[in-house]
Amino acid sequence: MTRHQGFIINDHEVSQAGDSGRLPTMEDVAREAGVSRALVSIVYRGVKGASEETRQRVFEAGERIGYRRNSLAARLASKGVHSIGVLLFDMRNDLTADVFQGIQAEADASDLGLVVGVSDPSGRRDERTVNDLLAARVDALIMISGTMPGSELRALSRTIPLVSATRAVTGVDSVIVDEAAAGALVVDHLVSLGHRRIVHLAPTWRPSPRVDAYVQAMTRAGLDPWVEDIAYDFDDVRAVTLRLLAATDPPTAVYANNDQAAYAVLEALSDRRLRAPEDVAVVGFDNLRASALRSVDLTSIDQQPVALGRLAVRTALTRAVETEAPPRREVLAPRLVVRRSTVDGALED
Repeated sequence: MTRHQGFIINDHEVSQAGDSGRLPTMEDVAREAGVSRALVSIVYRGVKGASEETRQRVFEAGERIGYRRNSLAARLASKGVHSIGVLLFDMRNDLTADVFQGIQAEADASDLGLVVGVSDPSGRRDERTVNDLLAARVDALIMISGTMPGSELRALSRTIPLVSATRAVTGVDSVIVDEAAAGALVVDHLVSLGHRRIVHLAPTWRPSPRVDAYVQAMTRAGLDPWVEDIAYDFDDVRAVTLRLLAATDPPTAVYANNDQAAYAVLEALSDRRLRAPEDVAVVGFDNLRASALRSVDLTSIDQQPVALGRLAVRTALTRAVETEAPPRREVLAPRLVVRRSTVDGALED
């Protein structure tokens, strides 16, 4: 397992910094040689499409400005890795969009094509969408979240380099946020504010590292874990919250499985003419853009989604050249963004 504290730096292009401290790129080589970036890419990848004279000119230009490609890039070229398939499950989710932004940025930096397939949260289109991506002859696959069974993903990973982004899957390369650290951040924050009855709203129909992390954090704090099952449905979360608020000993803080569930909690509070944080503190997970709106002001866990997407590409490329290596689990550090839903008058961290 590899932990990453901050933003992921692209390491498919490596070069020596010039006087400005900026590392030369393929664009710089193209300008120096008087050719297009696409032609520079062809030359360094070692594929057909450039004359020997042009190749020599490009290599000399790269040498003059201190540009070189690292060993991984060279191995990718020799393996014929040119495109990555990306399977999306929820186009409406900011988290998915931000992870894809990171994937796109890293793919562009590594001169890779992207083929995108869109399934749906229900999973009904999964098999068809995967087959469409395989038919497009992509060289690796990245799946952003989704509910495909782990057994199916493990079987698929034996036929093509596969990375699961935002979801840990045993036996499959995965790029995730540190759920244990996230759970500790949330519980420690709420406990520091004096909360003891902290409920976690989450689906419980399958094992969940997020639920496990919450339970562990509550136990360490000497508190009784309190998990309420919810469906991925706004009205269901709202109904569950209203039931909890009507109890004899209602929670003083609600930790929702994601920001969208937290929005339903806030709506339920409004229905009861209650407010966050004065009556009930609310925390979400994903730090969606809407959470920063003044009307929402939701405290939430940020997963570094753009960095996560970039790392997913690098992990897929590594798997493409290291086919026999054990499955990797890359873990990013979470960040708690504190807003007014837990601390009145809070400024965003």
